[in-house]
Amino acid sequence: MNLVNSFQYSVAVSTSYSNPGGSGNRTSGIPTITQSGASNPMNASVNFFQLKDGNKATSNIWMPNGCANGEWLKFDFSTAKVINEIKFYQSGAQTQGVWQWEGSNDNSTWTSIGSTFTLGGATTSTITALSANTTAFRYYRMKKISGSTNQSPYALEFEFKISA
Repeated sequence: MNLVNSFQYSVAVSTSYSNPGGSGNRTSGIPTITQSGASNPMNASVNFFQLKDGNKATSNIWMPNGCANGEWLKFDFSTAKVINEIKFYQSGAQTQGVWQWEGSNDNSTWTSIGSTFTLGGATTSTITALSANTTAFRYYRMKKISGSTNQSPYALEFEFKISA
């Protein structure tokens, strides 16, 4: 009789804001942040590194009322990552319209992730629309779907819960 031993195992995946690119000062590393749109959804005169410098007191980036539907803010993580939660910090409690997270590995074909969500509404917002995401993407973008943005408050920081 020939016995074949079969073992199944699983590797625990740690999902955390402390994984590389998640939080803290990331100005010299991932993610790289870019924007779309002629209406300048975020103040281009300010470096986007302030949204990832780990210092919620340094940013003066805002989303003006003219942000058109379909415009986006894109985060390039240089390699594919599974992200299933994001924290957004702003200087006030105003809402900033309805948005949708999307993911891509080629920066061309985009897949919607989770449901749409209202950005803001508090100084710290935990965006759980990605909670069921199990797909690793290199690029994540937050695309405006509807509603209006406010010139204040200032956007201060994005933090990402990333699987390691």
